[in-house]
Amino acid sequence: MPKQHLQEFDFSHAYHELEGLVAEFEKGDIEINQALPKFEHGVKLAQELKKYLKTVENKVEKIIQENDNNNGEE
Repeated sequence: MPKQHLQEFDFSHAYHELEGLVAEFEKGDIEINQALPKFEHGVKLAQELKKYLKTVENKVEKIIQENDNNNGEE
């Protein structure tokens, strides 16, 4: 995931959009001709959310490692 993506990605919007799709499927009143495209979109949203969270996790780990290294030098 490019660094730029971390700043541009609207996690909250994507998460709420995915929640909305899940709610539609849970209700069971989604038409079959709309189900597949919505499911595909939901899968793409889930993948993007997962990528974003992994990038954030890596960044946090890097910050912690840098902090641990700086504390050891003092």
